[in-house]
Amino acid sequence: MKNPGGEGGGEILLVSPDRLGDLVWTLPALSHVRSTFPKARISFLASRYAGGLLEGHPAVDRIFLLERNTHSLGKYLHYRAFLWKWGRRPPDILVLFKGGHLGRAFARRYKKHRVYSILDFPEEQRKTIHPARLRLSLVERFCGPRQGEPWPELEVPPSRMARARARLGELGLEPRSFLVLHPGANKLLRYRSPVAPADARKSLKVWPVERWKELARELARRGIPALLTGSPPEEEACREVARAGGKTVRHVTGSLHVLELAGILSLARAIVVADTGPSHLAAAVGTPVVSLFGPTDPSASGPSAPPERVRVLRAGLPCSPCKDRPGVDCRDNKCMKAITVEMILEALADLDAA
Repeated sequence: MKNPGGEGGGEILLVSPDRLGDLVWTLPALSHVRSTFPKARISFLASRYAGGLLEGHPAVDRIFLLERNTHSLGKYLHYRAFLWKWGRRPPDILVLFKGGHLGRAFARRYKKHRVYSILDFPEEQRKTIHPARLRLSLVERFCGPRQGEPWPELEVPPSRMARARARLGELGLEPRSFLVLHPGANKLLRYRSPVAPADARKSLKVWPVERWKELARELARRGIPALLTGSPPEEEACREVARAGGKTVRHVTGSLHVLELAGILSLARAIVVADTGPSHLAAAVGTPVVSLFGPTDPSASGPSAPPERVRVLRAGLPCSPCKDRPGVDCRDNKCMKAITVEMILEALADLDAA
């Protein structure tokens, strides 16, 4: 087996085919592997959904993309396609940041080689330690300790930064003049009750659209421009909020490369967002974050950044957080509805963003 730190380098494969936030949390671990093994060839297997984040990253030599949002057979076929592209030679070091079926399949295939898996940690640690710290701890097992906090940092490539500036110019927005509002959230945590409300397909982590409209109107009244961002399924809600805010509120949904979004976030005064990927992306590019939490625990999934740049808002209801709590049957995300516009405006003022 070749030593990745040796004269000729070696092959290191990192596997993290998850959501955007998870990939952002992996950045400190990735940088630590590169600094420890500067001559190794580092390959990264990421989801097609989030893998664009690694475009041009100085620590990555090769990027492989895997479809996330597909059925089990589709995932298996994509896994087999990756193995065909990779070839027969096993990596000198394999790091599995994700468990599940894919992680177990990789672990079985390369069980006779150097495999480091997030599943090596006890379940209690996986639930209570912040993922950025946990993923860094995983690579520290073969890289040695890394000094400092596990705060992700991302530098947007110049070409993507130029496109972000151009998009802002098209929208009539000057850098540092606007706030970003991101009303959406992923749907992994949904209403679980059989007697669910009409909008049961929406995530439990969303703040009500009516509140976003109220916030947009108040920012417009104060003369603070706002830019709404979101994925294609969130376009209708973004348009609705933009109409409520009037001329000072713009929206851009579904048409941005993830690094162009990162570029726009890096030029914003701050972002207001629920517990979802853009909050972690904004933190990684140094933008102040006001993050809204209800059913999830901010100590386990909040933005990983210096405290002076983050304000986490919670209503403090006794049932919150409810994620992963046995026996909890949430019919109404009242923990999110209890967060007020006034709370957000105070947090923005505390960050000197409003």
